[in-house]
Amino acid sequence: MTIEERLEKLEQELAAAQRRIHWILGGGILLILVCLICLYVVMNGKIHVNTICAKMLIVEDEKGEGSACLAGGKYGPSLLMYDDNYECRLDIGVLDFGGPHVYLLDENGKTRAELSSAKDGPRLNLYDEKGKNRATMVMLKVGSVLALADENGKTRAELSASKIGPKLTLFDENQKGIWGTP
Repeated sequence: MTIEERLEKLEQELAAAQRRIHWILGGGILLILVCLICLYVVMNGKIHVNTICAKMLIVEDEKGEGSACLAGGKYGPSLLMYDDNYECRLDIGVLDFGGPHVYLLDENGKTRAELSSAKDGPRLNLYDEKGKNRATMVMLKVGSVLALADENGKTRAELSASKIGPKLTLFDENQKGIWGTP
Protein backbone atom coordinates (compact mmCIF):
# COMPACT_ATOMS: atom_id res chain seq x y z
CA MET A 1 0.00 0.00 0.00
CA THR A 2 1.46 3.34 -1.03
CA ILE A 3 1.72 6.36 1.23
CA GLU A 4 -0.91 8.13 -0.86
CA GLU A 5 -3.29 5.21 -0.40
CA ARG A 6 -2.62 5.20 3.33
CA LEU A 7 -3.25 8.94 3.53
CA GLU A 8 -6.47 8.60 1.53
CA LYS A 9 -7.62 5.79 3.84
CA LEU A 10 -6.80 7.88 6.94
CA GLU A 11 -8.67 10.86 5.47
CA GLN A 12 -11.71 8.64 4.87
CA GLU A 13 -11.54 7.30 8.44
CA LEU A 14 -11.22 10.85 9.80
CA ALA A 15 -14.26 11.97 7.78
CA ALA A 16 -16.23 8.95 9.05
CA ALA A 17 -15.21 9.70 12.65
CA GLN A 18 -16.30 13.33 12.23
CA ARG A 19 -19.69 12.19 10.89
CA ARG A 20 -20.07 9.88 13.89
CA ILE A 21 -19.26 12.77 16.26
CA HIS A 22 -21.95 14.92 14.63
CA TRP A 23 -24.50 12.09 14.89
CA ILE A 24 -23.58 11.39 18.52
CA LEU A 25 -23.75 15.07 19.47
CA GLY A 26 -27.03 15.55 17.60
CA GLY A 27 -28.48 12.37 19.09
CA GLY A 28 -27.36 13.35 22.58
CA ILE A 29 -28.89 16.79 22.31
CA LEU A 30 -32.09 15.34 20.87
CA LEU A 31 -32.22 12.74 23.63
CA ILE A 32 -31.79 15.37 26.33
CA LEU A 33 -34.54 17.50 24.78
CA VAL A 34 -36.88 14.51 24.54
CA CYS A 35 -36.16 13.59 28.17
CA LEU A 36 -36.81 17.15 29.32
CA ILE A 37 -40.08 17.28 27.37
CA CYS A 38 -41.15 13.90 28.77
CA LEU A 39 -40.26 15.01 32.27
CA TYR A 40 -42.26 18.21 31.78
CA VAL A 41 -45.28 16.26 30.49
CA VAL A 42 -45.08 13.71 33.32
CA MET A 43 -44.66 16.37 35.97
CA ASN A 44 -47.45 18.58 34.66
CA GLY A 45 -49.76 15.65 34.06
CA LYS A 46 -49.60 14.17 37.57
CA ILE A 47 -47.93 16.51 40.02
CA HIS A 48 -48.33 20.27 40.16
CA VAL A 49 -45.46 21.66 42.18
CA ASN A 50 -42.78 24.21 41.58
CA THR A 51 -39.83 22.15 42.80
CA ILE A 52 -39.17 18.47 43.33
CA CYS A 53 -36.11 17.42 45.29
CA ALA A 54 -35.01 13.83 44.99
CA LYS A 55 -31.81 11.82 44.85
CA MET A 56 -33.15 9.74 41.98
CA LEU A 57 -35.97 9.78 39.44
CA ILE A 58 -36.83 6.46 37.76
CA VAL A 59 -38.95 6.39 34.62
CA GLU A 60 -40.88 3.13 34.39
CA ASP A 61 -42.16 1.35 31.31
CA GLU A 62 -45.63 -0.15 30.95
CA LYS A 63 -44.48 -3.20 32.96
CA GLY A 64 -43.52 -1.01 35.89
CA GLU A 65 -39.82 -1.64 35.37
CA GLY A 66 -37.21 1.10 35.16
CA SER A 67 -36.23 2.16 31.66
CA ALA A 68 -34.43 5.39 32.56
CA CYS A 69 -32.90 6.87 35.67
CA LEU A 70 -31.96 10.45 36.49
CA ALA A 71 -29.75 10.55 39.54
CA GLY A 72 -27.45 12.81 41.49
CA GLY A 73 -24.70 10.26 41.98
CA LYS A 74 -21.54 10.04 44.01
CA TYR A 75 -19.46 11.64 41.21
CA GLY A 76 -22.09 13.97 39.74
CA PRO A 77 -25.53 13.88 38.08
CA SER A 78 -26.29 11.35 35.34
CA LEU A 79 -29.07 10.13 33.09
CA LEU A 80 -29.05 6.39 32.39
CA MET A 81 -31.15 4.79 29.64
CA TYR A 82 -31.84 1.05 29.52
CA ASP A 83 -32.73 -1.37 26.71
CA ASP A 84 -35.49 -4.02 26.68
CA ASN A 85 -33.24 -6.33 28.75
CA TYR A 86 -32.72 -3.56 31.32
CA GLU A 87 -29.04 -3.23 30.45
CA CYS A 88 -27.68 0.31 30.57
CA ARG A 89 -27.03 1.44 26.99
CA LEU A 90 -26.59 5.20 27.42
CA ASP A 91 -24.99 7.19 30.22
CA ILE A 92 -25.07 10.98 30.07
CA GLY A 93 -23.63 12.87 32.97
CA VAL A 94 -21.39 15.51 34.44
CA LEU A 95 -18.52 14.20 36.51
CA ASP A 96 -17.30 16.38 39.36
CA PHE A 97 -13.70 15.75 38.32
CA GLY A 98 -13.99 15.41 34.55
CA GLY A 99 -16.78 17.47 33.05
CA PRO A 100 -19.68 16.31 30.89
CA HIS A 101 -19.69 12.92 29.19
CA VAL A 102 -21.79 10.64 27.01
CA TYR A 103 -21.13 6.88 27.04
CA LEU A 104 -22.75 4.55 24.50
CA LEU A 105 -22.71 0.97 25.75
CA ASP A 106 -23.27 -2.29 23.89
CA GLU A 107 -25.61 -5.11 24.91
CA ASN A 108 -22.84 -6.53 27.14
CA GLY A 109 -22.46 -3.29 29.09
CA LYS A 110 -19.12 -2.40 27.49
CA THR A 111 -18.48 1.21 26.50
CA ARG A 112 -18.25 1.44 22.69
CA ALA A 113 -18.16 5.24 22.31
CA GLU A 114 -17.29 7.99 24.75
CA LEU A 115 -17.72 11.69 24.16
CA SER A 116 -16.43 13.98 26.88
CA SER A 117 -15.32 17.52 27.45
CA ALA A 118 -12.76 18.75 29.91
CA LYS A 119 -10.86 21.98 30.45
CA ASP A 120 -8.32 21.06 27.77
CA GLY A 121 -11.01 20.33 25.14
CA PRO A 122 -13.49 17.75 23.83
CA ARG A 123 -12.60 14.11 23.19
CA LEU A 124 -14.18 11.21 21.33
CA ASN A 125 -13.04 7.64 21.98
CA LEU A 126 -14.30 4.63 20.03
CA TYR A 127 -13.82 1.14 21.46
CA ASP A 128 -14.06 -2.33 19.92
CA GLU A 129 -16.08 -5.25 21.34
CA LYS A 130 -13.12 -6.21 23.56
CA GLY A 131 -13.01 -2.75 25.14
CA LYS A 132 -9.82 -1.70 23.33
CA ASN A 133 -9.61 1.97 22.37
CA ARG A 134 -9.42 1.92 18.55
CA ALA A 135 -9.85 5.59 17.66
CA THR A 136 -9.45 8.84 19.56
CA MET A 137 -10.16 12.36 18.40
CA VAL A 138 -9.06 15.20 20.66
CA MET A 139 -9.44 18.92 20.09
CA LEU A 140 -7.03 20.95 22.19
CA LYS A 141 -6.20 24.65 22.27
CA VAL A 142 -2.92 23.93 20.49
CA GLY A 143 -4.52 21.76 17.77
CA SER A 144 -6.45 18.61 16.98
CA VAL A 145 -5.32 14.97 17.00
CA LEU A 146 -6.80 11.80 15.50
CA ALA A 147 -5.18 8.57 16.69
CA LEU A 148 -6.04 5.16 15.24
CA ALA A 149 -5.14 1.96 17.05
CA ASP A 150 -4.86 -1.70 16.09
CA GLU A 151 -6.77 -4.64 17.61
CA ASN A 152 -4.33 -4.60 20.57
CA GLY A 153 -5.17 -0.98 21.36
CA LYS A 154 -1.74 0.25 20.24
CA THR A 155 -1.61 3.50 18.28
CA ARG A 156 -0.60 2.81 14.67
CA ALA A 157 -1.38 6.16 13.05
CA GLU A 158 -1.69 9.70 14.34
CA LEU A 159 -2.83 12.71 12.38
CA SER A 160 -2.53 16.14 13.98
CA ALA A 161 -3.14 19.72 12.98
CA SER A 162 -1.75 22.73 14.79
CA LYS A 163 -0.42 26.23 14.13
CA ILE A 164 2.80 24.63 12.94
CA GLY A 165 0.86 22.65 10.33
CA PRO A 166 -0.44 19.13 9.74
CA LYS A 167 1.54 16.08 10.80
CA LEU A 168 1.06 12.40 10.08
CA THR A 169 2.98 9.70 11.93
CA LEU A 170 2.76 5.95 11.38
CA PHE A 171 3.85 3.50 14.09
CA ASP A 172 4.88 -0.16 14.14
CA GLU A 173 3.35 -2.78 16.46
CA ASN A 174 5.66 -1.57 19.28
CA GLN A 175 4.43 2.01 18.82
CA LYS A 176 7.79 3.14 17.43
CA GLY A 177 7.52 5.78 14.75
CA ILE A 178 8.27 4.25 11.33
CA TRP A 179 7.21 7.13 9.09
CA GLY A 180 6.15 10.68 9.58
CA THR A 181 5.91 14.07 8.05
CA PRO A 182 8.20 16.74 9.45
